Amino acid sequence: MHSDYGEKTYLILSKIVKLNFKSQLKDSGLEFKDIFKVVSLKSDFKYYSLITNEDPINFVDQIDFIEEFISFLEKNIAYLDSQTDTLGRTENERFVENDYLGHYSYKQSKILKKMIQFQNKIKTSNS
Repeated sequence: MHSDYGEKTYLILSKIVKLNFKSQLKDSGLEFKDIFKVVSLKSDFKYYSLITNEDPINFVDQIDFIEEFISFLEKNIAYLDSQTDTLGRTENERFVENDYLGHYSYKQSKILKKMIQFQNKIKTSNS
């Protein structure tokens, strides 16, 4: 299993969004490769771009990150779940691959639940 989730990038992200979910990332199949701060030279508008395994997650602040990350996780989990039975390999290879995909889906579902908890906590504190 892929256990390198990009700890240095995670630590930077965690400081920006003030959220901690490091323990859920290990062996989740997610990798935070890099993070960028993008600033418009014209308007001083800034946003961050987190580079993951597949797509970048662009966000402005904590709330925006949570919403974008939830969307990313939902798509990724749906993709993982769709792949478990469509692999054209031998039965043994399919079993091993399904085990990885199922584990990644499970771990990412736990992260998704945590993000939804963060989101609900923010909504109730802003009410």
